[in-house]
Amino acid sequence: MSESPGRYQTSMAGMVGAMIVLVGCVLAFVAFRETSREVPQVEPEAVEWQAAVTALVDEGREVVAPEVLPEEWIATNVRIAPSDPPVLELSMLTDQEKFVGFRQDDEDLEDLLKTYVDEKARPGDPSR
Repeated sequence: MSESPGRYQTSMAGMVGAMIVLVGCVLAFVAFRETSREVPQVEPEAVEWQAAVTALVDEGREVVAPEVLPEEWIATNVRIAPSDPPVLELSMLTDQEKFVGFRQDDEDLEDLLKTYVDEKARPGDPSR
């Protein structure tokens, strides 16, 4: 008696069925996660930028910076690179949550525009 052990027979229909079940489980998990998770609200933190600018002015440096920000604008980052003249970077968010960047540097204007301004940028309202 030569009995061979039973072998599991696979078919294309069985494999397709298993794949459909697997994809359904993944989609159900993704749908569950989307409906049951909480997305934290992250508010930007304002930084004290005027003290840094005042310190440069007190050192006798020539600094071109806004005296105050427009109402509802938030300064989110300030960076000063100690060089002569100093490099001043100020990052801000407007009341409409748009980014505004200010940079004072001794580089060529064309080089600064290529580095920091998007090719699709367009001028805004100069009175703001």
